Amino acid sequence: MYLPAHFKTDDLDRLDELAAHDPFATLVTIVDGEPFATHLPVMLERAHDRVTLRGHWARPNAQWKSAVGQRALCIIHGPHAYVSPNYYPDPDRRVPTWNYATAHLRGPLRLIEEPQELLALGSALSDHFESGSSKPWSLAAANRSLDSMAAGIVGFEMSIEQIDLKFKMNQNHPIENAEGVARAFQASDDRDAQLLGRWMQADVTRRRSTG
Repeated sequence: MYLPAHFKTDDLDRLDELAAHDPFATLVTIVDGEPFATHLPVMLERAHDRVTLRGHWARPNAQWKSAVGQRALCIIHGPHAYVSPNYYPDPDRRVPTWNYATAHLRGPLRLIEEPQELLALGSALSDHFESGSSKPWSLAAANRSLDSMAAGIVGFEMSIEQIDLKFKMNQNHPIENAEGVARAFQASDDRDAQLLGRWMQADVTRRRSTG
């Protein structure tokens, strides 16, 4: 990923924000000599600077068969929005661009195939994504054969060795420009733009406080 210094951050709290915003990630490995991507939900777990991702494939997915021994890439997709030159105080001097946030995580994959560990993984994932429901569904209470469910998936655990966090939010512009974009984003009907606008406004506030 192209990562200019002014868009790079090492603050892992920002990674937590991205994973909470959109846990539907892209996992990339090499299959038969070609890049292969699977789009799947992941659960990020962090203890200080130690980061782990867990998820699972459908067993017919060929990606898992060649995953062992590879250093995979997982892309966490953050909010993004178009930036019009009209958002700036000096639009005649500006060009359109796109603001966004994303994380690229790299590390080895460990396969999870043992039935009990698979069921524990499935239970952890469903509990995680059901946590905001008024009537959460539980794998443990499911009225169906859990053995057949486990037989249909292959789990993985990815130990993250490299984290690249990119938050492109006009940090390379004068504060007045960034503030103009932040205001426009917050007034937008687009939820991604609204979130970026709040993040940008917080960044503007930090920049003003540090002078």
